[in-house]
Amino acid sequence: MELPELLRKSAEREFAQYCEGKVPPCFRNEVRISFHIAGECVTLFEERITLSNPSSWSGRRVAQFRYQPELNQWSLHYPAAGDSWRLYLNAGPTLNLKRLLQAVDDDPFHSFWQ
Repeated sequence: MELPELLRKSAEREFAQYCEGKVPPCFRNEVRISFHIAGECVTLFEERITLSNPSSWSGRRVAQFRYQPELNQWSLHYPAAGDSWRLYLNAGPTLNLKRLLQAVDDDPFHSFWQ
């Protein structure tokens, strides 16, 4: 399923603002934070220029936010082995994306920013 249109636009705005403010301008030619929306999931990425080809970027998954329509809430997940994700238990489901983004930044267990 896809996110409802208003919720998608709100999420796009929230994530764009987060990504824009995450990396200081002086480092944006080396690192950037981006997101991708697919279905009911928003995946946050950290991208860096590759050493072998400075015009190429490589990315790694940082966090995934999953919308659960039956609960009308978002849940937060961290990357696990392979392509899997694990539910982040330190932040419960909420409709408040800012709260979940703050949990990603706080990250006391180093689940997101490694």
